[in-house]
Amino acid sequence: MRQAFEPFFTTKTETGTGLGMWVVAQLVERHHGEVEVWSCQRDGRNGTAFSVFIPFQDALESNGQPDNVDSESGAEAVSAG
Repeated sequence: MRQAFEPFFTTKTETGTGLGMWVVAQLVERHHGEVEVWSCQRDGRNGTAFSVFIPFQDALESNGQPDNVDSESGAEAVSAG
């Protein structure tokens, strides 16, 4: 699955540039994070899942207190879009 993070790698025949996961990997690496990949190929259960982990502490150290964290409670507001 390492090839999924190579630039211009794609499994699509008609669309896609093959840059999506490469860009993700570059951004996550710059923030000292990790990307994990799981893939399953079983009859009727094919699919791939990606998890992205970015250390919260690194974000605080490099940028100060993020705008989405309440300074009193420490609660984090997350937007889905």
